[in-house]
Amino acid sequence: MLSRKRSFSGSDTSMYTTQHQSRSWGRRKHVVLLALTLLLVTNLIIEAFVLTFSVRQPLLAANWQQSSWQTRKTASSLLSVGNLLPQITTLASGVTETSEELLTLVGAQQVSVLHIDLTNPRVHLGVVQSHDQLFSHGEKLTSLANRSGAIAGINSDFFEIHQTGDPLGMLTINGQLWQSPGAYDVLGVTASGQLVMGPESFSGSVISGHETYALSSVNRYGDTGTNHLRLYTPTLGATLPLHGATLAILQPGASSTRTFTVASIRSAAATLPILQGQSALVGRGDAGVWLTAHLHAGDSVSISERVAPDDKLVQAVGGGPIVLKDGVLYHDPQVPAPHAVNARNPLTAIGISKDGKHALFVVCDGREAGSSQSRGFTYAEMANYLLSHSVYQAMIFDSGGSSELVARLPGQSSISVISTPSAGNERLVANGLFVYTTASPSPGGPANGPHAISGV
Repeated sequence: MLSRKRSFSGSDTSMYTTQHQSRSWGRRKHVVLLALTLLLVTNLIIEAFVLTFSVRQPLLAANWQQSSWQTRKTASSLLSVGNLLPQITTLASGVTETSEELLTLVGAQQVSVLHIDLTNPRVHLGVVQSHDQLFSHGEKLTSLANRSGAIAGINSDFFEIHQTGDPLGMLTINGQLWQSPGAYDVLGVTASGQLVMGPESFSGSVISGHETYALSSVNRYGDTGTNHLRLYTPTLGATLPLHGATLAILQPGASSTRTFTVASIRSAAATLPILQGQSALVGRGDAGVWLTAHLHAGDSVSISERVAPDDKLVQAVGGGPIVLKDGVLYHDPQVPAPHAVNARNPLTAIGISKDGKHALFVVCDGREAGSSQSRGFTYAEMANYLLSHSVYQAMIFDSGGSSELVARLPGQSSISVISTPSAGNERLVANGLFVYTTASPSPGGPANGPHAISGV
């Protein structure tokens, strides 16, 4: 059997080679396009996963690797793909400021951090309230820091912006209760300098002779419940409509801050006047009846107040929600700004180490602020960032345009803005949480003026 062999002329061979090369290039191009497509799809899947992680499950861990408190290096994660060399500045003994630029899947992210050694005897924390009264148009954080002699600080509580300016949460300055706790979490400083974090509740009583009535709140203008008895002090700083409630004006006693003399009492009062050196009891319903029956001009009354579970806090300021509890991500049922939980925004947060010896004040830029064009963190992303810095307990403070970290840099006599506020300038805020050293005035000292009489 003869076999047939196909022979090719020179031109046929050239044509075959060209066709073969063409098909080979086509296959290679197909492989390259397929690889690029797979890479693009993979990136989209990762991005979608990150977004799903943040939006649908905002309080699940994002697998950040733990790092030591001392090294303070941000580890790789689903969100972070790198970290430029942080800039570390020593502000005082026990207080350093670190500026970090994270390289994340959604772009560069600028984070400013205060590292505070709470065991350092030269370091303590304090709260300063805007214009030293609860109702105000707000004050810049740099102003609050400069006038109180702070070396650094962050904005703190949420507040009624464009309205009264009243902070939403509890406020205690130098051991004096300025505003009783509300519905949200509290950051407190004990007499020993330790930090506590969580919800607080208020109880109190007014005693006249052998008669006692429960006190429902201090400087809570929204507390209008029937039968509630409310106490107002000069730190309120404003008039209030009373709509016919009973009003008792109290003159403070000379021997005790909790003993008063009734200066006047009036039923069906229309307004609460601005209190200057006096306090007032306001009651409606049964509380109003009790006031008129048991308080008369010249009578002596005493008032007791208690905050639980942490009574006798030296400093306290509201915030929330808690995002880390006992070293794990926590879903707090009380959130002052629910709409912000899953959105990327500038955020302000505070964290505490497991041993309670260190605190972190953290501000991340957002809304494409600054040269890094930072987009911000969700609450879950902030929680994971804090986990990577060995934080054990953490909570969010007022954020967005309010987020700001300030510090007095070495060699400077005044405070500088370290973070980049998203609006391009400082917002007027309700209060701030600040760091002081023994070389600077304490909050409530001469630099604070009106703090001596009585901190969105």
